[in-house]
Amino acid sequence: MPAGGLQLCQQGAQLGQRLLPGLDVDDDPTGGEVDRKPGPAAEVQPPMPFLISEVENEATVAKEVMTVAARIKIELLREGWHHVPLGLADAAVTRAVIGGQPARVVFDPQAGYQLLVEKKGKAAESLTLTLEYAKAYEKAAGRNTVSFQPPRAPVSRWHIHIPESGVKVSISPLIAATQIPDKPAASQPGNETEVLAFVGAAPVVRIDWTPKAEGATGLATLATVQTEQQVRIEDGVVRTRAQLAYEISRAALAELVVEVPADQRVTNVLDANVRQWSVVQPTSSAPAGDSRQRIAIQLFEPARATQNVVIELEKFVTEAEQRKLQAPVVSAVGVGRQQGIVVVAVGEGLRAEVAAHTGLQQVDASERKQIVALAKKHGVDLIMNAVDPVFNERIFDAAYQAGCTYVDMAMTLSRPHPADPYRECGVKLGDYQFERAAKWEKKGLLAVVGMGVEPGMADVFAKYAAKHLFDEVQ
Repeated sequence: MPAGGLQLCQQGAQLGQRLLPGLDVDDDPTGGEVDRKPGPAAEVQPPMPFLISEVENEATVAKEVMTVAARIKIELLREGWHHVPLGLADAAVTRAVIGGQPARVVFDPQAGYQLLVEKKGKAAESLTLTLEYAKAYEKAAGRNTVSFQPPRAPVSRWHIHIPESGVKVSISPLIAATQIPDKPAASQPGNETEVLAFVGAAPVVRIDWTPKAEGATGLATLATVQTEQQVRIEDGVVRTRAQLAYEISRAALAELVVEVPADQRVTNVLDANVRQWSVVQPTSSAPAGDSRQRIAIQLFEPARATQNVVIELEKFVTEAEQRKLQAPVVSAVGVGRQQGIVVVAVGEGLRAEVAAHTGLQQVDASERKQIVALAKKHGVDLIMNAVDPVFNERIFDAAYQAGCTYVDMAMTLSRPHPADPYRECGVKLGDYQFERAAKWEKKGLLAVVGMGVEPGMADVFAKYAAKHLFDEVQ
């Protein structure tokens, strides 16, 4: 072979070694043989660093809380430190142990509790975390409820113990469940209800049970309702939108019941906490014209302090029926008191006037005595004045006389100087009220005046800008 050809073969061999490091080329150019040798195999990494394979939960109802003892099986697949999510952001962890030693458990406000664990070596390891936690359950009328954000695993078993026999228990979500028969009293003093359930990798587990001793009535819930009802009359149709604001004390409400006239079609029931609703039609024995239907509203979470719900109704009317219409009465069932306002509006080209009102009370804002009598009759705590400012002095004085807190939007009005209005200042905006501040303070009453757009809202905006938007205000 010519010298130039030999040099070219050697350069080609060197280039092949650089491009294909796993390939050896024979140095003897005359041999023409190539020895192929595989390079080192790439290491296959597990698809995930760890795995929670199984969780067993023993849940027991105590006096005011439900305690859970969980055995969590964890597979560590990769080397290094791992943050294993345990959830339970809304529960209190009381014990965490691995192999008889305290486990490294940290808390993240966003993600909840996490297990901090290190794996050494390439071989997979298994460990069992014993975790105990607790949470107070909610007592509602006829039902107790507790929910957890537990550690998630494809196999998740719950063994629930309630220290009373014959209790109805429900678990959500649920793949399968069975209630364990009551044990003989000799082996289980006091008896209890036991339920074994499988829930899978659920982000939230909710447990409900009805204490047998409470029966169907349960704890007495105290509730009052404030209603804002808007009735819109159009040609051939009447639409109603009622917003009910519940104030709840002593126990929680798991269900709301509202009554509306039977001739109204319920088109919607709205709130983020409403799980489902249904309409119960009246019995055939109800007197004609007086029949009412009930709306049963189920909630996702029992309402404790407050709960709002919006109900929308619709009724189509003939031309003859439209000459005399009755605004529907929306009533909350099972509450101590309900009050509110009804606003009626008519469509373009229609006129309406009030022929009669039942269950409503009308008051003249210019008559201080009427305002005082109305406030005392209903035990009013706060008078919120949103009428024309010309009535402010009378309403302000009525609130003082009735012993109510007072709020208005525009303060008492100014008046020019009676003799020299162009040179002398007369009565300024709010003078009438501020001159009586000492009397209000002596009586232990509060009046917040001028809380409308100006000066109220404008002052709030100015204070916000001075505090957050400007370095210095002169």
